[in-house]
Amino acid sequence: MDKNATPDQPPAQKPQKIIIYHQNHFLDRYQEECHALKSIINDFRIYCKPILTRSLLMRNSTAPVIPSEATTNVVYKFSCQEDRCDSSNSYIGRISTTLRRRMQSHRNQGSIFQHFTETHIMKPRLEKLLDQTEILHKENYFRMLQISKAVSIT
Repeated sequence: MDKNATPDQPPAQKPQKIIIYHQNHFLDRYQEECHALKSIINDFRIYCKPILTRSLLMRNSTAPVIPSEATTNVVYKFSCQEDRCDSSNSYIGRISTTLRRRMQSHRNQGSIFQHFTETHIMKPRLEKLLDQTEILHKENYFRMLQISKAVSIT
């Protein structure tokens, strides 16, 4: 009789499971830490992901280091460090060719060439241009390279 007299109650809600992703940085203790977390927190689902040996090998690569002048697809910053210039006198550009090739063209034309001829009354040397240039960002995708240059300028 009581079952028919009481209004329908909403169905009981299922307990909500919370998922935790855990990435361990120590390969030898990762299973111990995962088991410890699971025993402490019973209502949680924990996914443990160890660091792969492959990623460790990539960081410790024995591949020859490419000199900065041979790198491609970069955003670079040239800062003139001659006698009458301060560090605020700089130029930011992006290239898809090698940095050395772009500096060779800056030797003969463009804003860096114009700065050297007007301010220092001389033609810039290639080694000096390469020494005073730093790579800000390396990116393989052209669109991302454009965005990176815009961010570097701002």
